Amino acid sequence: MQENCICYAVDSNYLFPATLSAVQVRNKTPQSSADVVIVCFDDSNDNTRLASSIAKAQGIEFIQLPQAELEGMSLAYARLFLDKALPTQYKKLVYVDGDTQVTSSLGDLFDPSLAQYDFIAARDAMTMVVNDNTRMGKRIKRYFSALGLDEADHERYFNSGVIKLNRSLISDLRSDIKKLIDRKKYDFTFFDQDALNIILAGNKNRMSLKWNFPTFLMNYSHFREIPAHLLHFCSNPRPWHGPFTPWGEAYFQVYTDFAKSFPNTNHKTQPLSGMKKAKYILQTRYKSIIEPYMWDNAHTRQKRTEQEKETIV
Repeated sequence: MQENCICYAVDSNYLFPATLSAVQVRNKTPQSSADVVIVCFDDSNDNTRLASSIAKAQGIEFIQLPQAELEGMSLAYARLFLDKALPTQYKKLVYVDGDTQVTSSLGDLFDPSLAQYDFIAARDAMTMVVNDNTRMGKRIKRYFSALGLDEADHERYFNSGVIKLNRSLISDLRSDIKKLIDRKKYDFTFFDQDALNIILAGNKNRMSLKWNFPTFLMNYSHFREIPAHLLHFCSNPRPWHGPFTPWGEAYFQVYTDFAKSFPNTNHKTQPLSGMKKAKYILQTRYKSIIEPYMWDNAHTRQKRTEQEKETIV
């Protein structure tokens, strides 16, 4: 019986990109390494029925639960309920956000050498600049400090888009995060990502950026120097919105091809038009001019190299 599981937690609005990501995982990760499961917190509708049929055809388990199972918390916290949603056989989990594309097997994340670690995640890209004497660096530092993170932990702040963890840990994390929210002491910009960083502050168990590569770095040397196994499209626009910079046509085409392969998904990849398209074009062009000075200078490249040396997988 398989105890390893690569899983997603979404609602019906996010099923299209999450299903594509899950199909990529299933195609690239051996069945002997892990099962793949999509957990959808939503009522039955056309999207859930279609995703369920696609998942079944691709060897992916589809589990549907009402949003009431989230106990009043928003969908942003859904991964904290995977212990309640998944079959009991799964003990070791890799959670993956739905706004991802997977280019290589994720099997190495279940390597036996990692059994001693309860929780592993990749540093957020913000950690490369948090100690810079720049406006952005100072703003990030103020935010981390407002969360109550010690300055020594600022460069350990992790991104929750991909997490390797033991199922047995989730219940305690959920309880602790509920207590944080109930105290209303923090205003979380990044929801459970912030909360998890508060609870697990100082945790040194880091995976390489290649397992959770932020796509806004695709145009820079970081992308050329790190073999990205999983791409995380963590801000708008997303690649299913159109062939925007920095991913271009290639990563948009993946979604259009997926839509053509499965009836009734075509409307999911209709490119943006009008003012919203113009806004995103101007936004991405502006970033392409400004961001290289912040994200692709000698300091950030050196910082990334140092951080990668400290990873355990």
